[in-house]
Amino acid sequence: DIKAGEWTTLYCPINYYDLTNMTRSYIFRMPACADYDDFFVCVDNIRFVDEKPTEYTITYDANGGSVENATTKLMVGDTYALEAPIAPDSFANFVGWYLDGEEFPMAGTWMLEEDITLTAEWTYAQSFENGIPTDFTGTLRNTTVSQSNAQASDGSYSMLLHTTSSNGYGYTCISKDYLDKVFAASNVVALAIDVYSNVTFSDFAYRGLRASGENNIPYASKTVGATKDAWVTVYYGRKAYEDSAKLTGTNYLFYYAPDVAGLDLYIDNMRPVTADELGIDFAEGGEVSGEIYSLNGETLVTISGGVSNLTT
Repeated sequence: DIKAGEWTTLYCPINYYDLTNMTRSYIFRMPACADYDDFFVCVDNIRFVDEKPTEYTITYDANGGSVENATTKLMVGDTYALEAPIAPDSFANFVGWYLDGEEFPMAGTWMLEEDITLTAEWTYAQSFENGIPTDFTGTLRNTTVSQSNAQASDGSYSMLLHTTSSNGYGYTCISKDYLDKVFAASNVVALAIDVYSNVTFSDFAYRGLRASGENNIPYASKTVGATKDAWVTVYYGRKAYEDSAKLTGTNYLFYYAPDVAGLDLYIDNMRPVTADELGIDFAEGGEVSGEIYSLNGETLVTISGGVSNLTT
């Protein structure tokens, strides 16, 4: 298994051959490669070794995704580069390969004397480092959307919504397909979104999941607020998602700032959050439903019912 552009060590057991009665003058032979116009092999460091080193196997668990090669075989001292996995869907972003809960280096020199299984970790956080997916734009009224490096709460880029007239709606449309992925994990209680604006306004709100288009229903609105020249985190709770998901014809969640002229609204670091991340502790079997908001950097939970074993 010789790969292009890489050194590979080949081993030939001496006792395999009767060296005194060999009918040919070579042990290794280059195969015929008629499909290549310019083919060559470099050979170096021919040597005797006491025994062939033990070969170890990396097995890849893509955790819902896939890999081109299911395993990699290595010997101590080999230079390695781990497989780049293919995401399970268009929203998942690769975090890294993990071994026993610890991230494993993507490349380096192999020093382990054991077989291992690496598990891929994925995140549904969106930081817009690689552009603006169409699932986060939707229908915009008198608003332009672009990738910007002027402000970012996570990484170097964010999504910039700029209103081009006084009746422009600076809003982002988050597809239901993305929300379905976010809330598929049972421990996720909300979608967190970081927001930054260049003007002060209070009427930053969401319109609950509904069909694309400004006048379509079902319609639900909740004002969450925003602050000039400061990042604010707003939360879209599981309860709101589950209520909206029951309705038919629901394609998008709209977050918007209506009728603000010259608005530059930066959206960044959309991410699932768990109760543990928000500092909410439940006894075993406990559950909660309600809306989650942010006020002056402090997370608040408004309980609307269905509470049991709430300890903190």
